Amino acid sequence: MHVLDSTRRRTTMGIVALAAVVMTSACGIDRVGGGTAAQIGSVRLSRSSVVEAVDRVLATANPKPQRQDVSDALLTRRVQLALFRDEARKLGAALTDEDRTATRTSLDTQHSAEGGLTRWAQTLGMSQADVSELIELGAYQRVLSAKLIKDRPVTDAELEAVKKSKPRVFADQAHVAIILFNDEATATKVLAELKAGGDFAALAAKYSGDQQSAANGGDVGLVAKGALPAWDGALFSAKNGDTIGPVDIGGGIVIAKLIELRRYADHKDEIRDQAGSVLIGPARLVDEINRGPAVTVNPRFGRWDKASLSVLPSDNSKDDPSAPRSTTSAPVSSAPPQ
Repeated sequence: MHVLDSTRRRTTMGIVALAAVVMTSACGIDRVGGGTAAQIGSVRLSRSSVVEAVDRVLATANPKPQRQDVSDALLTRRVQLALFRDEARKLGAALTDEDRTATRTSLDTQHSAEGGLTRWAQTLGMSQADVSELIELGAYQRVLSAKLIKDRPVTDAELEAVKKSKPRVFADQAHVAIILFNDEATATKVLAELKAGGDFAALAAKYSGDQQSAANGGDVGLVAKGALPAWDGALFSAKNGDTIGPVDIGGGIVIAKLIELRRYADHKDEIRDQAGSVLIGPARLVDEINRGPAVTVNPRFGRWDKASLSVLPSDNSKDDPSAPRSTTSAPVSSAPPQ
């Protein structure tokens, strides 16, 4: 797993976390009647549908969240879906069953600690239909970002900008397995066993205090140079298959095995492609969406932030939004949704 995969998860998680609440009515969009919660071009989101949906979440979610948080997330999701659908029409992009399946799999993995996507969603008061809409939102983000990269390949200037803002993405990577110890005596004993020909994976399963990696032979995936300065010198000067340590990394004592050293210079094209899909594509999508329909939000519900494509609390937002006034969104920013 490349370091960019964690960025992918965070980027995708940024879109999902903003939307982790229910959406009612047909796609949550009501063009007629009632007070206004938000307006996206000609699409109007009614106050009544938002308030009713928030009430339903608060009645079923466990633990119960703050009302303002639910309202912000709900309205964010509705606005984002309206914007993504509009952008998909402009780009001639359509979601496939494969897109939805890939997004569902990704979300299940992200929420594995909570028992998977469905169980996690249930604790938030979400129905199965709501989960489907959550998947749609994530799938649109992936598909539209990929479309923008395909139509206009990543430029050298864009890549340099990413290198400056996220230098570790372009650092050398070490694919390592580890055994984590609480005391040096045990680490020294295990190191002797390894030198005598002991199997690293078996010893990791037996001794490591990091149970998650121990179940996978100690494999922790890729570690960027600079992430753990205590072992940088030994790790990045080692050869594939070498054992390093014991090293005190602050949170325990580690013996590491270098599975593969990945130099940036040897993987530039791969990293360029991943930077495009994970970082640059989403940033372009934000820019494109902010050139589309204007978004106005009733200040009793919050304010629209173009940088994150989300509804944030405002000085006028209340637990029981009611006033149908509206306000224009903030200035455009190229930052991707977080």
